[in-house]
Amino acid sequence: MPSNRTPITRRRKLSLDQRMSLMSGFGPWYGPPPFRTDAERRRCWEQHRAELLAQCNGVRPAAWWDYDDAPIERPARECEAATLFEAGLLTGHERERLLQSWKMRFDDAWSPTFCLLDGDVWLDGEAARQAHFEWAGIPPRLVQEWTREREEKRPTT
Repeated sequence: MPSNRTPITRRRKLSLDQRMSLMSGFGPWYGPPPFRTDAERRRCWEQHRAELLAQCNGVRPAAWWDYDDAPIERPARECEAATLFEAGLLTGHERERLLQSWKMRFDDAWSPTFCLLDGDVWLDGEAARQAHFEWAGIPPRLVQEWTREREEKRPTT
């Protein structure tokens, strides 16, 4: 007898290899590829997009760059958060979390510091601070703004 009920479409759970492909763009090191075709990978992305984006925290999954119409060119992974920040593409939660983290790392750079660069070059003072800002991925605009605020707060003698 026919039914008027709408069939329930069940979402398949992502395998570890499928999740890795959607998040990082890489498949498994061995065994069969996680998706038979790019169209299958795209459909899987569309099904699990919200779940995977909720786990991002300042960067985007490879599938977001591959299938969503990103308004900017994909940056290098080490500056992705800063690039998304500057382009206004972060959620409010991501933005606040990154601002807190960057501000903490900015403040850390002002204590007496030494920085090991490329294994055998030690930096200190302003050079160490600049290397620290770059390592932390702090957008240059924020470094300038927070440095200016810091200088304005410093008592004059």
